[in-house]
Amino acid sequence: MIKRRHPRLPWAVIAGLVAGTIPGAALAQTIVKPEFMFIVDTSGSMGAATGSANSCGYTDRRINAAACVVRNIADSIGDAVFGLETFSFNCNPGTTCHYTSGTNSSCGNCGATTVTVPGYPFPFAGCIDSAQVNVNIAESNSYELRTWGDGRWTSCNNPSGLTAPTLGGNELSNAFNTACGGLAVSNTPLAGSMHVAWRYLANQLGAARPSPYVNFNNTGRIDPYARCRPVNVILMSDGGETCVAGSNPAANNARNIGCLRVDLNGDGDTTDPGEFNRDLNGDGDCYDVVAGVSEQSSFRTRSYSMFFGARPGAAGEANTENIATGGGIDLHPVSTTAGVRNLRGYYATNESEVSQAINDIVADSQLVELCNGIDDDCDGLIDEDFNLGAACQITDRACVSRGTLECRPLVDATRAFCNAAPITPAAENTAATCRDGVDNDCDGATDC
Repeated sequence: MIKRRHPRLPWAVIAGLVAGTIPGAALAQTIVKPEFMFIVDTSGSMGAATGSANSCGYTDRRINAAACVVRNIADSIGDAVFGLETFSFNCNPGTTCHYTSGTNSSCGNCGATTVTVPGYPFPFAGCIDSAQVNVNIAESNSYELRTWGDGRWTSCNNPSGLTAPTLGGNELSNAFNTACGGLAVSNTPLAGSMHVAWRYLANQLGAARPSPYVNFNNTGRIDPYARCRPVNVILMSDGGETCVAGSNPAANNARNIGCLRVDLNGDGDTTDPGEFNRDLNGDGDCYDVVAGVSEQSSFRTRSYSMFFGARPGAAGEANTENIATGGGIDLHPVSTTAGVRNLRGYYATNESEVSQAINDIVADSQLVELCNGIDDDCDGLIDEDFNLGAACQITDRACVSRGTLECRPLVDATRAFCNAAPITPAAENTAATCRDGVDNDCDGATDC
C-alpha cells in the first residue's frame, strides 16, 4: 500500500502561504488553489481564556482567538480558499442574522435527530442539526467570511454598552453573547459537524449551500479542476465527542469524506465516471494508490483535525489522532513539552499557534507535480519538472553505464530515476575475463 503524499514545502514558502506572499517566482503547484471548510467549535468551553493575547486585540477567549484567525484568513487569502462552519447556535429572532439555525431549537446541543446513513464504506453517524455551514467555499466570499470575525456587530443589533473591540469577533462571539440572543453550545457534536461537512461537499444541503464542486466560486458551474483540486475539512475543537456513542464516529465520517461521491451532472446518481472515489484495497478508506491507480480518482478530499487548548499528550489526543487518521492525514513532526513526536493531528493553545497550524495545513495541501504520468498540478503538463528522457549515467569507479531519466512511481514519485543498466564488478583474473578487453573490476585497467 502506497499513501499519496504531497512533499512538505520549505519554511519560507509555508510562512507566506496564508499571507499570499510566496517568495521568488510563482510556483506551478499554486495554479489550482486548495479549498477548505473550516469548522469552528462553538461549545461552552470555547469561552475559556487562552492565557495569550491575540493579534486582533479581542478579549482573551478561545472563541475570540478563533474569530481573529478567521478575520486574518479573510484578509490575507493567497493560495487557499476557505468556507466556515460552526456548531449550531441561535441568534436573537428579533435581529437580522447571517443565518437561521433551522429546525434545531437546542442551540447545537446534539439536535433532535441522530441519523445513520449508508456511507462509503462506513455508515455516517451524527446529529443532523448539530452544525451549520455559515459561509460557502468561494474565493468571492472572503468579505462574508471576514464578517464572522471582524469585531463589528453588523448582523446583530448592537446592544447598549457593548463595544466590538472588547467583545471580539462578530457572529462567532455571538454564541456567547446572551444580550445578542446567543447561547453557548453545551455539547461537542464532532461527528455531527463532520456529517454536515460531508453533506455540504456532497451537495446535499440545498440551494442555499451548494457544493463548491457544482458551484465553483459562485459561478454556478462545475469546478473545472474537480478531479485535481484538494478540497479539505479542518475540524478545530477543544473537546471530545459528546453527542454520538460508538467507535470513533467522527473518524468514520472523515473516512467517508475521503470516499466522497458527488452527482456532478445532475442525473440523480453518483455512479458516473468522475463522480466517486473508491476503496480499491478494502482497507476502509480511499487514500491509497493501488497498482498505480489512486483511490481518490475523482475528488481529493481529506480531513484535518486540530485540538485547541492543549498540547499533545492531553486527554483529547486520541480523539484528535483518530479523526486525522480517518481523514487520511500522514504523520508529521509535532513539538511537545517532552520533545518532538510524529503525529497526525495539529495542536494549538492560542491564536498564533492556530494560525501556524493553518499555515502548515495549507502548505501540506498545495499541488505538487509528481513523477507518475499524471498532471498532478493541473497546469496542462505531465511530469514536466523531472527532465524525462534526458541522458544520465551511473558510475562505479572507472565503470560507466548510460541511460535516460524515467519515472518509477511505485518506488518514489518525487524524483526521476536513471534507467541505465546496473554495474556489477567481477573478478578479472578468471579464464573468461583475463583477456576479454573489458575492465571487469572497474579499476581503470583492462585484463590481467
